[in-house]
Amino acid sequence: MHLQCANPSARAAVTGSTCIVQIWDTAGQERFQSLGVAFYRGADCCVLVYDVNSQKTFDNLDNWRDEFLIQVRC
Repeated sequence: MHLQCANPSARAAVTGSTCIVQIWDTAGQERFQSLGVAFYRGADCCVLVYDVNSQKTFDNLDNWRDEFLIQVRC
């Protein structure tokens, strides 16, 4: 199981406002999709990345995006 919080919490200035930024790395493992509500609660955006050496990781980006959009609307 790979779940890593690269930086638990950081503050960033965005157009004069202070935002709290959290970066969670699930290594693209599908078992974490069921935990989506906890990960995405209160999120305004997400960053999706893929492995340029693995077509499958690129192909899965749509699924991760769709899951994010579903969860943030809950």
